[in-house]
Amino acid sequence: IKLTYSTVRNLKLTLDNSYTILTNTQLDPNEHNTGVTLIFKKYIADHIFNYSGFWGRIIYADIQLQNKYRIHIINLYITPPDNILRKKLYSKLSFLFSQAAELFMQVIFMSNLNTEPRRHFNPKHSNQFFRNLANCNLFNIGDICYDDANTRLPTFHRNGCNPSRINHIYCSTELAAQTIEVSSTPTDLSDHYLLIATLECPELVTKKSSSPIKKIGLSNFTCKSNINFFWNQIQSIIITAADLTIPVRQSSTHSKDIWPTLLKHAYSTLKSLQKWLKITNEILKMQTFKIEWNKFIVKISPIAQEMQISFLKHGDPLTK
Repeated sequence: IKLTYSTVRNLKLTLDNSYTILTNTQLDPNEHNTGVTLIFKKYIADHIFNYSGFWGRIIYADIQLQNKYRIHIINLYITPPDNILRKKLYSKLSFLFSQAAELFMQVIFMSNLNTEPRRHFNPKHSNQFFRNLANCNLFNIGDICYDDANTRLPTFHRNGCNPSRINHIYCSTELAAQTIEVSSTPTDLSDHYLLIATLECPELVTKKSSSPIKKIGLSNFTCKSNINFFWNQIQSIIITAADLTIPVRQSSTHSKDIWPTLLKHAYSTLKSLQKWLKITNEILKMQTFKIEWNKFIVKISPIAQEMQISFLKHGDPLTK
């Protein structure tokens, strides 16, 4: 979306908390006041690990999804008359595309280029830029879906002017191959139509799998081998979930912590519970009280209270 300073605040007031808005509003090299933005659903924005922009004309964000699948998302706005700024923006974009390729990132490039592909009259040298996009293995979603995209998907409509296709969405090979559909729709907010592309991205969908953990009761903790078995299952699920779904920016501080504090505490509590159950069974079997029973009661009482489990405050198992 193209912005000015005055529209940023209104945009933030319009959208609810389920959206995250990134903006780049500043003076361009010619001191024109302008801006661009990217808007994400919150569940996608949680995976952003880097974003920036240039001159209020380019904004980009990098996201990482499951299996370290990373996407470089770029939005660009170019005004028609400024050839010098246009060349600077083309150069900056080429750098961003090359950087994404070096980092093995997929690319989604959205733009108001103010030009149509394959124009015979080409005073802005935009055809060369379109060829550069092809050399970077970036494909126009409209051209993938339709042979006549220039006439089928006009995005600019103004009285006295012929409709033209000057807004574009480009994707790198893998995402372009997963295109489902593309369309344009009018809006009361602008003389530009909304260009809408639908892509399939399996890495964005959390896969549902059956859990190896079934209902766990106290009977599962009667021996240490059972505790270790269930603990290994729980730990594996937690680590797998962290690797696949926790945003990088939220997990980086624990990247070197092989045994996170909460997991160590949980395992220690399970071992204490197992020892307490073992001592309790021995007391009931031998009809002889052991002082260790009180020691483990003190140790596991805090977690028992959190789980709303009541213990006998005084006495021993023989008095129950």
